[in-house]
Amino acid sequence: MRRVALALVVSIAVGLLVRAALQSYVVQGHSMEPTLEDGQHVLVEKASYRLNPPRRGDIVVLRSHW
Repeated sequence: MRRVALALVVSIAVGLLVRAALQSYVVQGHSMEPTLEDGQHVLVEKASYRLNPPRRGDIVVLRSHW
């Protein structure tokens, strides 16, 4: 029983860490073609720019607050 509880706690902790570091987005519009297409799903890693600034060639996700 203890192993099951520990496995559950570890699974939840890993899930929360992954959720904090990664996020899924859907590309809306054609402005990124041919690199990204309208409707394409992308997985974004969010931690890099806390350590280093964006570099030429990086794709940056901006949130719209409309």
